[in-house]
This record gives sequence, structure tokens and C-alpha cells, in this order.
Amino acid sequence: AMPMSVFLLADAGDSAGVLALFDERTAKIDGRDSDGRTAVHHAAVAGHSALLRDLIQRGAQVNTQDDGNWSPLNSAASAGRDDCVDELIAAGAKLESGVGASGSTALILAASKGHTGVVQALLAASANPLAVDASGGTALHRSAAKGHVAIVETLIAAVPALIDLRDKEGNTAFHIAATHEQAVACIALAEAGAELSTTNSDGETPASLLKPSLQSQLGLLGAEDAEADHTDWLTEHYPVPAGGGANRRAAV
Repeated sequence: AMPMSVFLLADAGDSAGVLALFDERTAKIDGRDSDGRTAVHHAAVAGHSALLRDLIQRGAQVNTQDDGNWSPLNSAASAGRDDCVDELIAAGAKLESGVGASGSTALILAASKGHTGVVQALLAASANPLAVDASGGTALHRSAAKGHVAIVETLIAAVPALIDLRDKEGNTAFHIAATHEQAVACIALAEAGAELSTTNSDGETPASLLKPSLQSQLGLLGAEDAEADHTDWLTEHYPVPAGGGANRRAAV
């Protein structure tokens, strides 16, 4: 059995302490805790990149999956540990390994949690932006659901075709953003050319899913932030209240 102390030391980022246990043969470098996690998992999720580098240099495995099918890269990506993600990518971590029941890849996990730097690093390393989770959703669906606009824009810039991809229920990212009342994500998607009239499996369009409160928010945002072509789109769908845009802005 692995001594628990090695994992506590890894959690604390105590490189000297961890390596001493390996040197004494008290612990095996790829030994697992009760959840199937290795010292690499512990270092990665806690953000200890120096310890992670030391472990990798000692020959520790980087693609071990824990009992929930989480690899160290999945854990680091979900936790937003940019430096550890970089170390793991450099060490040959598998980019498309999916976790547990959801099957989410590192890219999908990072997009869902709002970790823009991790998303950029994974895309730069050629992680598949078209990967889907068990619901058929992409990283764009997940970031749109949570309103992580920088990631929505990053993903669309990398792969414009993501805008039109549908999950298993026929939802585009725009459907998802509308359902979750993510006003700013809706604006970003609309400006990028997402269709308001695409129907999902239930015949719903993003336009039909927008709550009245969100429509007014979109109007407010549009008055201030939208480019000219987008302002036309807003005016067509959300007529400006009497008194025009100036009053609308003042009311914010």
C-alpha cells in the first residue's frame, strides 16, 4: 500500500519530501491513492508545476486515469492550472482522453469552467475542437452555457464551423446560450453569424428560447456595444423603446 504521506506532500507541493520517499523506496512513483490517483494527479490539480516537472523527469506516467477516468491533464485543465497543463502537454499527455460518464475532454472541461488560458494552450497543442461529450455538446456548447465569452470567441476564431454544430437534441451553442440566459454569449454568437432561426429536435429556435428579460438585455447591450450590422439585427428583432437608445442606456 502507498503511504498517504506521499499524496499529502504532493498536495502541498513539497517536491523534496515527495522525492525523498521515492528515493527511500517507501513509495512507488506511479502508486495510487484510494481514488486511483497518482502523485502526478495530486501535483497537477493543486497547481504544483515544479513538483510535476520533477515527477515527470523521474519517469512518472502522465496518462494514468483515476477511478473516475480522469487523467492528470483532465484534472489540471478543469482546475485551470495553466503551468501544469503546459508541463503535461510537453510530456506527451493524451489530449483527447475523456472523463467518467460525461466523456468530456480536457478542452471541454476547461471551456466549461472558464479557463481561457488552458483552452488556448490546448488548441495550440492541436486538441480536437470538434470533440463532443456524452450529450453531443462541444466545448462551444459548454462555454456558451456558462457565459464564458472569451472562450466562445476563441473557439469560433479557431474553428468557425463550431457555430453550426448541434448536440444530440439538435441544439446549437446559440440554443444553449439562450436557454441559460447568457446575454453576452448570445451577442457574441450573433455577431459571429450564429443563426436565430435554426430549429432543434423540438422545433425550437434560439429566438423562441430567449426570455423577454433577456431580449431587453440584448437590446441594452446592443445599443452600447454592437457593431452596425448587429445593431440592425437587434433593431429588427427588438424594436427600440420610445425615446430611442439614449434613454435605454441611461436606464442601465
